[in-house]
Amino acid sequence: MKPSVHSARARLAGRCRMVLGHEEGERGAIVIVAALVLTIVVFAGALSLDIAGRVAEVRRDQATADLAALDAARDPTHAQTLAAASALRNGVATDVTATVGSVSVVNGVNTFTAGAGSAVQVVVSTPYNDFLGGINSHMAATAVAQNSGRAGFSIGSTLVDVTTGIGKAGGGSFGLVGYKGLASGNVTLGALATQLGFGALTADNVLNSQVSVAQLVNASAALIGSSDPAYAALTTLGESFGVNTAGTNANLMLKDILGLQTGAGVGLGASVNLLHAVSGALQLANGKAAIGANVGLSVLGVAGASFSLSAIVPSTVAFGPVGTTATNTQVTVTLNVDLNIGLATVHLPLTMSLGGAIGTLKAIDCTGTSPSDIKMGTTFQSVTAATSSGSVSIYLVGNVGTVSGTVTSAANPVADATLNETTNFTPNAAGTTPNDNPVTVSSNLAGASANFTGSGLTGGLTAAALNLAVQNALPGLITAVTSSLAGTIGVNVGNADYLGIQPPPPLCIRPALVH
Repeated sequence: MKPSVHSARARLAGRCRMVLGHEEGERGAIVIVAALVLTIVVFAGALSLDIAGRVAEVRRDQATADLAALDAARDPTHAQTLAAASALRNGVATDVTATVGSVSVVNGVNTFTAGAGSAVQVVVSTPYNDFLGGINSHMAATAVAQNSGRAGFSIGSTLVDVTTGIGKAGGGSFGLVGYKGLASGNVTLGALATQLGFGALTADNVLNSQVSVAQLVNASAALIGSSDPAYAALTTLGESFGVNTAGTNANLMLKDILGLQTGAGVGLGASVNLLHAVSGALQLANGKAAIGANVGLSVLGVAGASFSLSAIVPSTVAFGPVGTTATNTQVTVTLNVDLNIGLATVHLPLTMSLGGAIGTLKAIDCTGTSPSDIKMGTTFQSVTAATSSGSVSIYLVGNVGTVSGTVTSAANPVADATLNETTNFTPNAAGTTPNDNPVTVSSNLAGASANFTGSGLTGGLTAAALNLAVQNALPGLITAVTSSLAGTIGVNVGNADYLGIQPPPPLCIRPALVH
C-alpha cells in the first residue's frame, strides 16, 4: 500500500525539526537578532540626529560670526559693540568677542594678529546639548573681516618749486596763495572736461583731447571760483600764459597732463587735483620749450658730453584697492658722450631713461570712513642707456670701426613709504586738507654694467676697454644730467615723489571676509 501524502509531509517536517531545532528555539533566536538590529538602528539614528544638530549649530554660529565681523569692520573703534549687536540680531546674546588687529599673508595664508589695524576678528560661542542627552558643550566659530577700502596716489617727478617751473615757462607770477588754491582744488574729470569745453565726450575721448597750459590754468580758476583768494592769481597767470609763446601755448594731451590712461576704465567721476593738472602741464610745456638744444656737461674723465631732453612725464595717478600699481618713466634724454680710449675717440649717442619707478599700493588703513594713511611699495627701474648698431662714431687715424650695445645701472631696494592723511593726501570732498607735502623715496644706484661689442677695432681700442670706460663714466653722467634738469626746469628726477589722493567718499566702508 502506498504511503499517504499526509504521512510523507509529517516525516519531512520531523526531519526539518531535527536539523533546525525546535520551534521555541527558533523564535528565541529571531528575538535576539531583532533586538540587536533595533539597538543599532536606534543608536545610529540618535548619532545622526546629534551630528546633524551639531553641523546646523556650527553653520549658524559661523554665519553669525561672519555677519558680526563684517559689521564690526565698518568701524573698528567700536568693534565689540557692533559685533555684539549684530550677533544679537541673529539670536546670540552672549559669548561674542571682537578683537581689533591686522591681517598679513604668511606662507600664502591670511593670518590675524591682534593689535592696531583695520581688521576685526569675531569669535561666537554658543552652548549646545545633544538631543538624546549626550555631551553638553559649546560650539564656537571665528571670522575675520577687514575694511579694505580704496585709495588714490600719484607717483612721479614733481616740480621742485612751482614758481620756478612757471617762471621758466613764461615768466608768470605765481605766489603761495595760488599754490594753496590749486592744492585744495579737487574736481572730477567730468567737471574739468565741461569747463574745457569737452562736456559731451566720453572719458577716453576727453583724455585724448588737447589743451594748452593757459587753458588749463583758466579752467582751474573758474572751477575754484571767484570767491577763492587764489582766483585772482590764477586769472592773472592764465592771461600771462595766453600772450606768451614759450611752450605754454603748445597743445598737450590731457591724458599726458593728468597721468590717466585711456582704456583703463577711468570714468568721468575720477578725481583730479588741480595742482597735479597744472604742474603736469607745466612739466610737459617746459620739456618742449626749455631744453630744445644740447646742454653741455662737465664730467670727470669724459672728453665731452651734452644732452637734450627727449621726453618728460608728469605724475601718474592711480585709484584702486590694495595691489593697485602705477608706473612713471619720468625723464628720457638723448646723451652724447665723447670718450678718449687709447688713441681712439669714441662718440656715443645714447638714449637714457632716468628715475623710472613703479609704485604699488600695499596697505590702506581704514580704521574710519576715510583712509588715515596708505603704504606704498616702490620698485625703481634701472637707469639704462643704449645705442643702436652702427650709430657710434670712432675716430682713429687710418681706421674706423663700429660699436653697439647698452650700459645699465640698477637701483637698490628701498623700504615702503607711508603717506599720512593729515599731511600727504589731497583735499577730501570738503576741501579741508591742503596738500603740499609729498613723500620722496630715493634709491642709490648700483655699479654700472656695460655690454658693448665692436668690429674693426684696432690701435689699442677693444670692446673690453670701451665697456670699462663707459662703466666708469656713467655715474658721473647721471649726476650731471639730473643736476642740470633740476636747475634748468625745476624737475627732480631719480626719486619717486608720492602724494595721496582721496576720491569722493565713501572709501572705507567695503568690509570683506579675509579669514
